[in-house]
Amino acid sequence: MNLVVDTLVLVGYVIDDAFRFTGLMWHEWIGMALIVMFGIHVVLHADWVVRITKRMFQRLPPRERLTWIIDVVLFVSMGFVLISGILISRKAMPFVGWTPGRDRFWTGMHTTFASLVVFAVAAHMALGWKWVTTVFRGMFRGRRPRRRGVAPAGAVVEVTA
Repeated sequence: MNLVVDTLVLVGYVIDDAFRFTGLMWHEWIGMALIVMFGIHVVLHADWVVRITKRMFQRLPPRERLTWIIDVVLFVSMGFVLISGILISRKAMPFVGWTPGRDRFWTGMHTTFASLVVFAVAAHMALGWKWVTTVFRGMFRGRRPRRRGVAPAGAVVEVTA
């Protein structure tokens, strides 16, 4: 499920970022769909966020710490892109009965943070590449990959001190 949602978010964002290709109307409606997909993505990965956030000021591998920092940058940047997109909408919001103003500040925020999102997504994917390849390998071998440190259901685990 995570891989499907993650792939939809990535493909949706890549298409949406090419708004000169899609046109403004599709750019805005894909952006609205991305709000939902991004929310689902965050909820699906909330356990990781909570677990790592609790350990941020303890011993934590540098890669996990960097991943957390990149993810926070991505979350905040994506939030600004989505909110500013709503505030400068010329097609989607008027369609539902609300006409936002045309504010240069929010337009600038939208384009600036959209550029930051591209770099943050690239870093996010690079840092999570091992997970992606593990999931794909498991799919083609016909089994579900395990989460790190979690035994499969029904497994007998021997604990030694």
